Amino acid sequence: MRKLCTLELLSTRRINQFGGMRKVELELLVSSLKRAAEMREIVDLSARVSGLIGDMNCLMGINCKMKNLSKTFDRFLEKIIDDHVKNKQEKTQTKDFVDTMMEIMESGKGEFQFDRRHVKAVLLDLLIAGMDTSASTIEWTLSELIRHPQVMKKLQKELETVVGMDQMLEESHLHRLEYLDFVVKETLRLHPVGPLLIPHESMEDCVIDGFHIPKGSRTIVNVWAIGRDPKKELPCIATRAPDGSTGGFTTGALL
Repeated sequence: MRKLCTLELLSTRRINQFGGMRKVELELLVSSLKRAAEMREIVDLSARVSGLIGDMNCLMGINCKMKNLSKTFDRFLEKIIDDHVKNKQEKTQTKDFVDTMMEIMESGKGEFQFDRRHVKAVLLDLLIAGMDTSASTIEWTLSELIRHPQVMKKLQKELETVVGMDQMLEESHLHRLEYLDFVVKETLRLHPVGPLLIPHESMEDCVIDGFHIPKGSRTIVNVWAIGRDPKKELPCIATRAPDGSTGGFTTGALL
């Protein structure tokens, strides 16, 4: 299942297919924020960001009615699949995640038995995992920037230099935005979306820092503590910002 998601659903080619949709959704959000600013309205940015992520996920093949469901996930996901099957011949837009998984299921080329149950499970995981994690990271990034105005000014300066004031930031600009990349990495260090990751299980007996870990032991990794341990020099901490500094929001090194 992991190989399927990596090669077919989350590949660079597949993600790039939805670039135009993401651009349109982002432009709508920015426009609404501009209008609110002009009218001096108070905006719930957390709700707006969560709505943006949810809309993007929905447009990639999951209907927005999912937001209002509680105990009818299975029936609703069945309806999504049925609708895609019925509209298969009439579909003229870019294939979405559901179309891709249905093709794999019908072709029988999967390395394991792949049926509608697997399609529904993947859809549910993508929706739940995709909404909360992305929205949480964006919220923490904005919160840290507000708390550190000097960092925000440097980031704004980089955006003005690389992107300019007369156009929208696009995904093609990202590889040139070094300071933005550093800010995002520092945010993920301080506020990991999964502080304890997901439970793992040791595949064999091993010894870590003198502790014997038997095969089959359930292990939980405290990423939050690792990222804040001053004795550990992690790759993201050691990464230098464009101005040559190291560290992060807490030490003021981004300043």
